[in-house]
Amino acid sequence: MKLDIHVTFSPGVRDVDLSTRNAQINSVEHDHAFDQHSGDIAGLHINISVDQACTGRQKSLLTMRTDRCGFTFAPIDLARVGTIHLPAYGVSIMQRGAIVSPPHGLSKLQLVEHIPEDTFEQAANSTQDVPCPTLLGLGLDNRQFLVEPDLETIRVVNSVRYRLASVRIPIGRGKGSRTDVRRRLDDGVMPILRGEKTDEDICYSVTTFVALAGTELNEDNVAGTPFLVAEEGLGMPHTPEQAALREQARQEMATRGLAPLVLCYRLEATNVSRAPAYAFLYQPRFTSASGEEQPLSCSDGLLVVGDKVYGSAYFDDQPWPETQLVVLLAPGEKVTADYCFNHEPLETISASRLLKQSNGAAENTPGQEQPVVTAWQPFDELLAQARAYWTAKLNTAATMHIPEHRINDMVRAGLAHLYLVTYGERNRTLAPCIGVYSPIGSESSPIIQFYDSIGWHDIAQRSLQYFLDKQHDDGRFQNFGGYMLETGAALYTMGEHYRYTRDDAWVRSIRGQLVKACDWIIRHHHEDAPKGQPGAGLIMGKVADPEDHFRQYMLNAYQYLGLARAAEMLRAVDTPLAASLAEEASTLRTDIRRALAESIVRSPLVPLGDGRWVPSCAPWVEAVGPDAFALEGQLSYTHEAVYARDSLLGPIYAIFAEVIDPHEQIADFLVESHYEHMCYEGAAFSQPYYSRHPLVHLRRGEINAFLRSFYRAMAALADRETYTFWEHLFGVSPHKTHEEGWFLMEVRSMLYTETDFNLEGGGTLRLLSGIPRAYLAHNQRIGLQHAQSYFGTVHLDVQSHIDRDYIEANVECPQGQTRGLKNLAIRLPHPHGQKAKALAGPGRYDPATETVWVEWSSENRAQIHLRF
Repeated sequence: MKLDIHVTFSPGVRDVDLSTRNAQINSVEHDHAFDQHSGDIAGLHINISVDQACTGRQKSLLTMRTDRCGFTFAPIDLARVGTIHLPAYGVSIMQRGAIVSPPHGLSKLQLVEHIPEDTFEQAANSTQDVPCPTLLGLGLDNRQFLVEPDLETIRVVNSVRYRLASVRIPIGRGKGSRTDVRRRLDDGVMPILRGEKTDEDICYSVTTFVALAGTELNEDNVAGTPFLVAEEGLGMPHTPEQAALREQARQEMATRGLAPLVLCYRLEATNVSRAPAYAFLYQPRFTSASGEEQPLSCSDGLLVVGDKVYGSAYFDDQPWPETQLVVLLAPGEKVTADYCFNHEPLETISASRLLKQSNGAAENTPGQEQPVVTAWQPFDELLAQARAYWTAKLNTAATMHIPEHRINDMVRAGLAHLYLVTYGERNRTLAPCIGVYSPIGSESSPIIQFYDSIGWHDIAQRSLQYFLDKQHDDGRFQNFGGYMLETGAALYTMGEHYRYTRDDAWVRSIRGQLVKACDWIIRHHHEDAPKGQPGAGLIMGKVADPEDHFRQYMLNAYQYLGLARAAEMLRAVDTPLAASLAEEASTLRTDIRRALAESIVRSPLVPLGDGRWVPSCAPWVEAVGPDAFALEGQLSYTHEAVYARDSLLGPIYAIFAEVIDPHEQIADFLVESHYEHMCYEGAAFSQPYYSRHPLVHLRRGEINAFLRSFYRAMAALADRETYTFWEHLFGVSPHKTHEEGWFLMEVRSMLYTETDFNLEGGGTLRLLSGIPRAYLAHNQRIGLQHAQSYFGTVHLDVQSHIDRDYIEANVECPQGQTRGLKNLAIRLPHPHGQKAKALAGPGRYDPATETVWVEWSSENRAQIHLRF
């Protein structure tokens, strides 16, 4: 197939080089229409023979390199559309004889910035609603229960993943034409599940939570599970040394004995009709991990299988009388069933001995069997203990007062969710697991960062110790599935921890391990890359499940970021070493930028909705273009998404990891092509929180794009009643805290973030740079108390009196000046988009960004009064 192509350039192009894939250039004519004496090339007339394939490995590509730019396009695409406009480079391409139509419309990124801000309600109406099981536990301890959304099925699990058994308690008359089940967390935030199932005349209310049997539930009595025991089988196999330590820890646990952990489950049936109605209540059914139902008997309130006690059941404070209860209730009348399930059944135990336990509080010697909870340990007492335990724990964290009730609750509930799957013993190493998986350097990062953000520096540091304890002999950090990015990601998170704490003593204590990890990166940086080729200096390896052992931009961006943070950490401890590492990091960054620039040239142009075309980009050096385009005949579809490698694992990480500045032209290309083609209404596909584009939008000042991505991903992936996150949009892997961790860090960045930061020169504290305008409607308040930043503690109180035409803000950062805080930038957007007329207080108001800029002073506080 022959095509005649006319290419026009803006002035300044003097040299053009052409190359092809699956095509033959028949002739090229230069057009010097600008000035015959200038030497500038105004255009080209190209006759080319191309394959008629519109996709796959046979698709023809034409690459043009000028002395100003380079780009690639598919002639067959041009034949389909007639014209390709590339205004970023001052280039237009058309098929000879095509009718040129002026650009029209908007790109998706332009469009979202021109429409009203997204809200959760809008997002919820436009996205899927997939309820998620609710994990109940105590934190530190990997003994847990998973309650299915129907409230009837309870999984007995270890570390979320391993199902030891299940319990089923049918509720009401059965499955009808409509299921009316509602759930919520106690006080909106605690891992205490409340729910209701309305079966027409009877409303069944459920309250369920985890407690300790025979021991008061408080922080001192939660011993935790040694991290090597808790994470077994969730990631990489343990080394022989780690396996030996794991077995030793198991023996120590058996010797000292653990307080039995139980699930308390209350079911109340209330007649909500105006006539008598029957309530149906049932004896629980147990199923083993293999799926076999266990023959169950109930004697004196104890649920027994063979010679093992699985729990207890009481009806209106009396031992459970029958397999099935049918009770006629008068209008407004209520009956109560109290169940208690042991996480592990008790061996060979006498029911009579249990029934003699008073309040379940008899003392036991180490290793001796502990009692189950019986009717003598009142449900309300255990509930009060559970509420006190979680309230005390959550109250040790910084507080964020957010005027959107759902988000406010999701922040506190999210912190509890992270803690539920952070396993380990008190004052020892913790495993910051990510739901059903072991810690991963990249996926545990937002979890640890959020711990630091809310002031849990000790928990963050002990979580980082996990990676140090499991460091490989060659220096790398790698705990899951051969993921090669963990070393850089873990170093980056350690560097973030240091930015919060400035703990040089900690850095000294781990100096050797930091150096060992950095040496691993440097060694691969120098050894892995083919010299003289575009990928020179880039490290090869996979970054996630797909077996893509290539020089990936995500992998190398994280390695650069880790090296850069390690150099920063060591600056006060070993200045010459820090300088050497900083130089190595800079070299790696240069290598990444060079390779990325070449990928931009080689990857085909893609269209935007406003008529422009922009370069796309491959996810790794070796690829011809985006993996989704299948230009090498590969199957791109994985994890229920065709753009998984390009979006979730793609080159946009170069912006997130500070290789590319958010405002560079190459960032424009990456962001615009990503938002146009790789997102659905602003959210990435399959596993949206693997794409860091929301934070990139925020750094670029694209507030509407950030909010749309923020709400759409959260509405589609998180349970809307209990706030638990799935891993994937297709309902796989519950209680996935990597996703929840990034959601929490997006909230943090919406409220406060640091920019232009370095330890020597300080930086800017940005407040409220991503909040919706509705947050400052009349009488709304935004607050931060004891929030942690690179500049120390931050207190913020913003009050909107917009009906009286003003907003006031008070900011305190007690350590700000000593920690190098140079500028405060607080965005105070009017709910209806009006610009401020006057500023009372320090600083200047920028109407374009609706931001007050204040040069930070030694007073370490600022009072701002903005009048509209």
